[in-house]
Amino acid sequence: MAYHGEPPAALRSIPDDLIPEVLLRLPAPAVHRSRAVCKLWRSLIDDDRFLGAHRRHRPAMPLFYLHRDDSTAPAELNPPNLRVRLEAIDLRPRATQTLIRFAVAQEHRHIVRSARGGRLQRRHAVRADQIEEPSGFDVHGSCDGVLLVSHGWTLFAYNPAARRWAQLPDNGSPIVGFYAHRPTGTFRVLLSHGRCREEHWVLTICRQMTQRRIPGTDEFLSDQNRLRPACESPPALVSGCLHWLPQSFQSNRDLLTFDTVSETFRWMRPPPAVEADGHVQALLELDGMLAMTVTRAGDLAQLWVMGDYGEQAWFCKLQVSLPVDRFGGAVHLGGVAIVSQEGDVLIQCENGLLQCDSVGRVHKHHQLEHHRAVAVPHMFKENIVPHHCLDDQQPREGWEGRQIPPFFRDMRDGCYYPTP
Repeated sequence: MAYHGEPPAALRSIPDDLIPEVLLRLPAPAVHRSRAVCKLWRSLIDDDRFLGAHRRHRPAMPLFYLHRDDSTAPAELNPPNLRVRLEAIDLRPRATQTLIRFAVAQEHRHIVRSARGGRLQRRHAVRADQIEEPSGFDVHGSCDGVLLVSHGWTLFAYNPAARRWAQLPDNGSPIVGFYAHRPTGTFRVLLSHGRCREEHWVLTICRQMTQRRIPGTDEFLSDQNRLRPACESPPALVSGCLHWLPQSFQSNRDLLTFDTVSETFRWMRPPPAVEADGHVQALLELDGMLAMTVTRAGDLAQLWVMGDYGEQAWFCKLQVSLPVDRFGGAVHLGGVAIVSQEGDVLIQCENGLLQCDSVGRVHKHHQLEHHRAVAVPHMFKENIVPHHCLDDQQPREGWEGRQIPPFFRDMRDGCYYPTP
């Protein structure tokens, strides 16, 4: 219930200096609801200093998909229109938070012309057997609480915490990076040209979307030497630079780096473990530092951290024994990523994600019955600061009556709610 005047007695008993400390520790949906409590709370939450402090308090969370498997799911278990969920893992409580619920039924909602008088009518009824698996839903980047996601040929920049989004133009070019350009305060998308991969372009997200070519990239990349798409192998954004894992075309194990201010490429030396034939698994930003997960000897994972970015000095911070006998036998390990400096490890296995600690103990098996859990190589950090380039707050109707964006929190009585 909203209290637009004075707060009730129970809330007045909280000392005024403690209220901001309590609000700072709430997740974004709870903060949005707290604005309706009273005028004092609303003024605190709307203050720019609070918005910045809230972002600093939020943890960095790894992401994963939950794909529904219709071959085993009974119809009553989940709504038939829900196919994909994008989840974030809060590592400390080992809890998950839904960022996007993808309602594929919207792809089948379209305007049809009535036989009587040619009037336009909306068709709501969609049978479960008519609903297909969503195609091309990918995460291409995560920066400042904004996710760069695509569905088919449509690209969106979306802030789940602030409930704002923008649709981006698409030219069919592979996305290789997503970053915030600090001098201008805009978000930018780094594209590898669709036909000539030695050319790279930058798309600036603003009211009037602009795109321009970056000169001088042929020194580092060519038509044969191309970066992998960011949805498969995303770069890590640290100290204003994007960093990529060693690519398949390289004759060395160096890291390709892109300065987001000068928008130029250069090379960086990898950790010694990579040069010694360690298997690189993940490259992340952890607490403002560049960090790399390297596996060795099959069941040993190391976390290498660049403590001094200017000197490019790497050191091995952690070694974790992987739980290869988690199910009484060898686990077919997929991706392995150490996702915190405390040694939290995520392991992709055949039937979900394992969350382990620094000594290899399994604390959580992230899986949902009748779903496939697949790790997404991105981290997400909530940010309720509104970005002016993301102006849209409510879904709008697009081509053939389809709702844009194609992800919603709920479906009831034809009402659609943006994901909080």
